[in-house]
Amino acid sequence: MRKVERSIDDYQDILDISRPKSLNRPLMERSKRAAQFAPFSAVVGYDTAVGELARYTQEKKILDETQKSIIDETLRKIEQKLQQIGAVKVKIVFFEADRYKEGGQYVTHIGDVEKIDVFNQKISLVGKDKINIDDVYSIDM
Repeated sequence: MRKVERSIDDYQDILDISRPKSLNRPLMERSKRAAQFAPFSAVVGYDTAVGELARYTQEKKILDETQKSIIDETLRKIEQKLQQIGAVKVKIVFFEADRYKEGGQYVTHIGDVEKIDVFNQKISLVGKDKINIDDVYSIDM
């Protein structure tokens, strides 16, 4: 294929012509014209998928018997105080499983315990969903 070289002299006849204007339509605003050239993503959802893979999750730690007994003892003390005074303020660290991928994260919550359901193994916090007792990593009054 032969390459054709052109110079500005080849376009002298059209260089000074003004751009055509429509008689039927008003000029488009500059911001709307710029929107025509906005970035286009050919692969929809790719950035979201990459971000999801890059998001860090932790594995749930397995507690030893000593840690479990400390949590059980603290829960018993909280239950006794609940019967006496009502809600008990605690600092609780628990594992929250990730909804979309394996693993999760450890969450620290400071709030009031309103009920401990031993039968269903749940701790009810004021203004928060119930926490599974098996997911508790530490709890302090």
